[in-house]
Amino acid sequence: GLPNWRRFVEDVEREHARSIRTGSSYAVLRIDIDGFREINSLLGNPVGDRVIEEVAEVLNSNRREYDVFARYEGD
Repeated sequence: GLPNWRRFVEDVEREHARSIRTGSSYAVLRIDIDGFREINSLLGNPVGDRVIEEVAEVLNSNRREYDVFARYEGD
C-alpha cells in the first residue's frame, strides 16, 4: 500500500515548492532495512513482503497528516 518512488518524488517536489513559497523547512528521511535482501533470499519474497508491510504499518500508525512514505527500491 505504499506509493512508488515516482509518486514520492512528485510529493517531495511539491513540498519543496511549498517550502520556497512559504519559507518553511522540510526533511527527507531514508530508512534502510538491514539484511532485507537476505530475508528475501533465505526466507522468500512472501516473508520479505510481510516485513515491508510491518514497517509500513508502524510508519503509517505514527505519521502526521502531511507525512509521506514510499518504497524506494524493489528489494
